[in-house]
Amino acid sequence: MEELLLKTKIIPPRVPDYTVNRNRLIHMLQSHIEKKLILICANAGYGKTTLLTQFIKKLHTPYLWYHIDTSDQDINFFIQYIIEGLKRHIPQFGKRTRALIRNASQQEIKLEILFGTLINELVELSRKKILLIFDDLHEIYRIPKIISGFEYLLNNLPTNVSIVASTRSALPFSLDRFQIKNEVWEIDQEDLKFTKDEITLLCEHFGGYTPKSLELHKLRVDSEGWITCLQFLIQPATSKTTFIKGKESLLNRLYAYFDKEIYALLDDGMKYFITATSVLDYLSSDACDFLLSRHDSKHILEELQKKHLFMSTFDIPKTQYAYHHLFRNFLTNKLRQANLYRQFQNQAGLYAEKKGVLSQALNHYLEAKNFHALARLIEEYEDKDMSISKFDLFRRHIEHIPTSIINKSPRLLRLTGWICFNRGDHKGLQSYYAKSKRCARQNKNYYEFFRTIHSQLGIKLLRGEYKQVNRRIKTILRSRHLRSRKLQVRFLNILGLAYWSEGRITDAIEVLKKTLKVGKRLDGGRYTNTVLHNLAAAYIDIGDFLDAQHCLEDLVSRLRSNPSSVMILALNNLGYTLMLQGNLTKAGELFEEGIKLAHLYNDKTMLCNCYLFLAQNRILSEELAQAMELLNKALHLASELNNNILLSDCWTELAKLNLARGDLYQAKKYVDKAVTSPIPTLHRIGHMITKVEIELSLKKIRTAADILNKARSKFKKSKYKTMIFFLQKARLYLLKKDEKKARSFINESLKLAEKYSYDFLLTHTLKRNREIIQFIKKAKFKSSYLQHIILQLPYSDTIPSSIEPDLKEYDFIFKLFGKTHIFIHGKEIKTNRLRTKRFQEIFAFFITNPKQTMTREKIIYTFWPDHNPSTSKQLFYNALYWIRKAVDKKIIVYNSLGYALSSQHRYWIDTEEFVKLTKAGDQLVQDGNLGAGLIKYEEAISLYRDGFMEDFYGNWCQEQRKYYEGVYLDVLRKLSYGHYKIGNLQKTVHFCNCIIRKDSYDEAAYCLAMRCYAGLNDVRPLQNCYATLEKTLARELKTTPSVETTKLFETLVKRKTQRKALRS
Repeated sequence: MEELLLKTKIIPPRVPDYTVNRNRLIHMLQSHIEKKLILICANAGYGKTTLLTQFIKKLHTPYLWYHIDTSDQDINFFIQYIIEGLKRHIPQFGKRTRALIRNASQQEIKLEILFGTLINELVELSRKKILLIFDDLHEIYRIPKIISGFEYLLNNLPTNVSIVASTRSALPFSLDRFQIKNEVWEIDQEDLKFTKDEITLLCEHFGGYTPKSLELHKLRVDSEGWITCLQFLIQPATSKTTFIKGKESLLNRLYAYFDKEIYALLDDGMKYFITATSVLDYLSSDACDFLLSRHDSKHILEELQKKHLFMSTFDIPKTQYAYHHLFRNFLTNKLRQANLYRQFQNQAGLYAEKKGVLSQALNHYLEAKNFHALARLIEEYEDKDMSISKFDLFRRHIEHIPTSIINKSPRLLRLTGWICFNRGDHKGLQSYYAKSKRCARQNKNYYEFFRTIHSQLGIKLLRGEYKQVNRRIKTILRSRHLRSRKLQVRFLNILGLAYWSEGRITDAIEVLKKTLKVGKRLDGGRYTNTVLHNLAAAYIDIGDFLDAQHCLEDLVSRLRSNPSSVMILALNNLGYTLMLQGNLTKAGELFEEGIKLAHLYNDKTMLCNCYLFLAQNRILSEELAQAMELLNKALHLASELNNNILLSDCWTELAKLNLARGDLYQAKKYVDKAVTSPIPTLHRIGHMITKVEIELSLKKIRTAADILNKARSKFKKSKYKTMIFFLQKARLYLLKKDEKKARSFINESLKLAEKYSYDFLLTHTLKRNREIIQFIKKAKFKSSYLQHIILQLPYSDTIPSSIEPDLKEYDFIFKLFGKTHIFIHGKEIKTNRLRTKRFQEIFAFFITNPKQTMTREKIIYTFWPDHNPSTSKQLFYNALYWIRKAVDKKIIVYNSLGYALSSQHRYWIDTEEFVKLTKAGDQLVQDGNLGAGLIKYEEAISLYRDGFMEDFYGNWCQEQRKYYEGVYLDVLRKLSYGHYKIGNLQKTVHFCNCIIRKDSYDEAAYCLAMRCYAGLNDVRPLQNCYATLEKTLARELKTTPSVETTKLFETLVKRKTQRKALRS
């Protein structure tokens, strides 16, 4: 793209020596340089550009100068000019943004990604004050994408950056938000008008004399302070001021003045020179020599500059000039009158084409109405590289080419059809593509014929016409006229995608492998990256994770040399394949790298995906708090993007998180939202697996059976999903008490898992399905592979994900850990039905003492100790009334000893179950059955969702909370030491981390975790564990770890270092 940039647009023009310094306005600019936006708004010719060039001469900070004109119609070029302008002062600036544009190819980059990446690169220069100066900003007002991008840039401008812009009219969007914060300063037309003192200085500098008071007054009235008019009225080396009378518009008077006082006084040779060169935006000696077939243009340009003939000078490697736009308009009118305008525009187009400045060449040919040259140039560049930026550039010019020329060119017909497609005109698309093919066949141009078919099939693929695409490509590949290897690769890639979309994944993989082999021989990069990614995605879909990993590692290594937002997708997919193979640490690192890149490129869609993948990784690692934080971020982004697919993914991961926590009802709520969201059927399959698992956990057999029967055919395409499908089928039949069918499905899943090395997935699925593990132990499967899997489980017995009561078995279910939940006959009641928090607390008080009878006095003393007897008695009876009304009339009964929960109902209370399971575990351990004891302990802690009644703060509540927290910590310690004893290091680390989160000063937990990390060969977590302990003790207790702890850490690290040295 760089060859299309015009350097003079980012070089400030030279300020002539006779120019009057606008010190009054420069001081105004300097005093407001910290504002977010300085706007200089006035009509043409009021000295906006000159003021800015004088201002930057006194700048001591990096700045961008960008002169905008009518050719600036492409957002990518707009960004590229900003980068090139800043690179003059900061050479390393803009690498990521340029890579993003370069790698976009034919895909349009989202506005927030493009400008967000640029903004992030500006943020990295936070130590430097930077000014972005835009001259003639009004030229982009009519380009919606660019002005929207400019607004986005302004809204998200870093604190170290300010924008200074000159324009002829107000910005097309509101500045109220900035004006309220006093972040905008405006210099308007009245400010720019020359004062009496400045007119006097102009006469002295430019005219060489001091005007008298009468002349000064006349100049001011006649010019209205307009500098352009003043320059025309005041002539050098004269003592007379030229006054023009009449009622004509000021602009017409100026043109008349140009003709009479300047143009008429020049010799014919100079007249010819300036009128001919007026077609050029910027004048260089080379351009003028080429245009006029002469060799002395440099001398003439210097003479014109000495005559102050309304020219600006630009100092770049070769000096260039530009006529004042009003004087240039006058000259081009003269050229048109002489019927030479098109001739010189055509010659200028040839020069721009020779220099490789595509946009200028196209503009000149268009002005010359040389449509044949315009068509030739578009065809030539379209064949070289058709990026989205060049497509937008061509689109603006191709619409002016006559139909008679377009109809003779297959390439132009195809481009016109693509323009119709982008407009949503499908009839136009079909018509132009048909004409393109017909034209190519008539001329026997089979290369263009097949290129049009390729483009046509790509569109059909997007529409879902897979079978038709397959049939057509097979016919084309057999054609003797298809001789281009590049086209063969393109057709094979589309064929692979069509197979994949049709569900023929094995066929897709074979085709894509063949495509990759041919593509690597052609260019090694351009086609290879696309095919590699498609092949990896097909491997993941079918369940060949190792092959997918190899493809993605190759792709990532290729992209690292030139990173872009495409790399985020590659990192996510590589991380996903590693995660499904159980390499959670490496996968997490890749997802975190993707998050950093997504932030750099401001790609919110990719950032949301990264958060989702990393959250899934954390759920598998049982780091649920981090997972929740990541899912909240992902959900916020998905809602902001209004992306249904991302939203459904967020809800499914939230369902999995709640399933891991044991909150089945919340899990069901989320998965139902995911399944019923408006998303493609193929994407809904993954959500169905999670829904089946939750429905089975809730014992809803019929619902789960319906889902599994409907989804059976869809799961066949993926081997690992089929394995999970078989396990859920087995679980279903176990709940139905059909052990024969259950055994059959378990055997099928084991065969798949063993054949394709799905050890991690199988282990993880079994962990969450207690019925299957119980059945496996009971049925005594004879499988060495199964024994290998069981040894990888935390231990070889049932490990429930949660303890959930049977809703039909109990009349009342009370969950008091975490937020309070009450269920009556299987239905949850809202606690606000109990009127007040105090009444809710009294009811909870009864629940926690289910078999205890309490006197009225005891209850009053607990809740209203400071009230007088009559008031407290009335409050007590009110509480009883509302509790009975909200829950059940006979829930609290009175007997001779006091008040108690009715014994006629069946109750399930999580606190009571928690204590029971803990005591049962203690008894089993005392009896020598450590494994069974650990199971009971895990069942106990699965009930402890959070602190006891976390939404209440009464004294009795806090005492109970402290008690249960102590029991919970004690159980965690027993679990950590128990698992360490039987060699289950990963589970030991998990429970040690649970202890540390509750008691960050427990050195014993840190020590045990460090021993486990050493056993697992994880040196970095070992070092992080000790560092965390050091920081915590220093920050909170102003102390250091004990001598024993420090010695243990040093011994473990030393031992690991020695082992590593021995291995080397």
